[in-house]
Amino acid sequence: MGCSTSKNIKTSGPEPEQATLKVPANVTSAGKPELVSHDVPVQAGTTTEVSTAGGTAWTTGTSAPSQLPAGTKIIFVLGGPGCGKGTQCDRIVAKYKLTHLSAGDLLREESKSGSETGQTLDSIMKEGKLVPQEITIGLLKKAMLKSGSSSFLIDGFPRALDQAQSFEEQIQPCDMVLFFDCPPDVMEQRLMERGKTSGRSDDNEETIRKRFKTFNEESMPVVEKYASQGKAHKISAVPPPEEVFLEVEKILQPVFGEDTFSSETVAVQSASVVSNAQPTIMYSKRPSANWGNQTSQAQASQALLDMIPKVDGQLSPDTKILFVLGGPGSGKGTQCALIKAKYGYTHLSSGDLLRDEVKSGSQLGVALDTTMKNGDLVPTEVTIALLRNAMIKSSSDLFLVDGFPRALDQAETFERDILPCQMVLYFECTEAMMEERLTERGKTSGRSDDNPETMRKRFHTFVNSSMPVVEHYERQGKLYKISAASGTPDDIFQHVQKILDPATTS
Repeated sequence: MGCSTSKNIKTSGPEPEQATLKVPANVTSAGKPELVSHDVPVQAGTTTEVSTAGGTAWTTGTSAPSQLPAGTKIIFVLGGPGCGKGTQCDRIVAKYKLTHLSAGDLLREESKSGSETGQTLDSIMKEGKLVPQEITIGLLKKAMLKSGSSSFLIDGFPRALDQAQSFEEQIQPCDMVLFFDCPPDVMEQRLMERGKTSGRSDDNEETIRKRFKTFNEESMPVVEKYASQGKAHKISAVPPPEEVFLEVEKILQPVFGEDTFSSETVAVQSASVVSNAQPTIMYSKRPSANWGNQTSQAQASQALLDMIPKVDGQLSPDTKILFVLGGPGSGKGTQCALIKAKYGYTHLSSGDLLRDEVKSGSQLGVALDTTMKNGDLVPTEVTIALLRNAMIKSSSDLFLVDGFPRALDQAETFERDILPCQMVLYFECTEAMMEERLTERGKTSGRSDDNPETMRKRFHTFVNSSMPVVEHYERQGKLYKISAASGTPDDIFQHVQKILDPATTS
């Protein structure tokens, strides 16, 4: 029963006009493009190709389309290298007539062009590293504008959270994500076989392993981000391509199949959605006119936020925050009580705050009760608003936050709206042990979520949404793992003290 730490704690035809076009002209040694301005005479109503050291960019006259059509819809296709994304995209395009753009193909074409950017890209891709997002997004946007289409299937992008955010800011949010799940050994076997004939510089054993590592560290958080938004559909990519596509059709047929659209709007909910936290997605009769008219999560969250009274005030600049994470039934609450008693932290449990709201019988409480019984994640903004109010009311500057954040977007929003944490304690425990503890607790707790069905949903949600948070803080060197599978609470607390004693005396 040991305690391991990742790292030490760290506190209509006018005259030609001048248009300024910013293009990636050079790539620095750090792999970041330098954006430079070119003054290009552009005739209204025309499209002009501008060659630069960094490749080709496009600019348009005042009457030419310089942005995507209103109602443009985008599907991202994600999966590890060798999972078969390209094959499935070909089948999707053949049946559903979407415009297919492969970020990888666009980058490889640029790499083969012989330009300075292309040479840099070739070196980056051989290392299995991520290409600077400015270049990838620029190539994608150019291809999207050039196509004249309003429905896109984008393959192999975004590969990191910052790429997803930049794409949304510079182009628009996606409407759906298909994630093809495949074990590394299967993908490696496929890539090695493909490397015999593909001629691709990245189809070799060393680069393949680097690409797997990059995908796990950078791209899986993207999958989790969209899962938490109810947009991600997980599909096993192990079976033969035709069997995999049958699963794809189950997801896309209700959206694109001509015989599935009645005169009334159809609600589509796929059983393969990665996260349980999934809103109903509404599609209109004609997908070309109003495809993917999804109920606005932002509006729904705002409606809930409007029900929460705001507490005026600010946290002290010296505020210190300790997150405590672990699966349901891992014993977080017990350990937090012991930590509070010895070290004087103000203990805030996001779960307790939410349950208190449910017990209040308020309109917000009723909505939260339904969400928690389904094992779903509560909207991030609501949880953070309740936490912020409680922190300000306490007048403390030392906080122990229990059971939060439960998803990557929650971690990012907390850091943006409140403060970054200083340390994370993660209590590891087997699912069998946690279920046994919860079942026993359910006999007397009176909690609506202490029942077998909800327990299983909560375990599933934790694995899919919360474990990436653990990995996120481990990469930052803030995470401390503690075994909570055996021993008494006092035994486990001995290991907690070995971590906190040096931190509180330094």
